[in-house]
Amino acid sequence: MLVDSLDLDWCDHEPKPDYNVSPGQQVSVAVADTGRGLTRVTWGMVPSWSANGALIINARTETLAEKPLFATALQRGRCLVPATGYYEWGNGQSWYLYRQSKEILALAGIATSVSQIHPRMPAVVPPSRWKDWLDCTETRGAEIAALPQQAELSFHPVHPRVGDVRVQGPSLIEEHQEPTLFDV
Repeated sequence: MLVDSLDLDWCDHEPKPDYNVSPGQQVSVAVADTGRGLTRVTWGMVPSWSANGALIINARTETLAEKPLFATALQRGRCLVPATGYYEWGNGQSWYLYRQSKEILALAGIATSVSQIHPRMPAVVPPSRWKDWLDCTETRGAEIAALPQQAELSFHPVHPRVGDVRVQGPSLIEEHQEPTLFDV
């Protein structure tokens, strides 16, 4: 289903739901190597100048094309990170953001090799632009990644357990309200 949704030619693994992905873990991504396909890569990249091997996991779309660390990957290594939603944290609450239609999101990612990736969340690529994003001859990559998509996303609070990467399962994306003093 995922391969069909993304209009891919091949898949080198059996995609399985993952409800709690964190940097350093394997994630499925759509790439445009030999045709468009789905493969697994590690989320995060270690810059050559890093003394301690710390992972870089975020890039700003507004400076993506200017930073030497990301410029080559933007030109040659774009990928899509398929997801049903993603988590954000704010004001002491965990939130799950998703399309109300439950359709797949495709987050803009850049890969430095087949084993390392940097997906900038949330840069949601609209379905009408998926092929453009994967086409590395398309020179407006930063423009595509910066398209505003938040208006089509829904969200609800989720349990703080999403902060523990050892916890998995579909219950993580269910709406959760912490009880208040008046609920007890």
